[in-house]
Amino acid sequence: MGYTCITVKDLQKKLGVGRNKAYEIIKMPGCPSVDFKGSIRIVEELFDEWVSTMFPKPAPAPKLIRRR
Repeated sequence: MGYTCITVKDLQKKLGVGRNKAYEIIKMPGCPSVDFKGSIRIVEELFDEWVSTMFPKPAPAPKLIRRR
């Protein structure tokens, strides 16, 4: 299975952030990006996985029991 690589501009659209913030995110440790002679690409599937580890889904709220 191959991976999908996106550009910094694609990342901006995906996250709804500006150029500076996109580059700030790419420079974070662990961000799955590759620099090909000045052309930065982000591996989309690995990026999504990386982000999900940073913001895990919250546990479901406990059910409330009504007493009468």
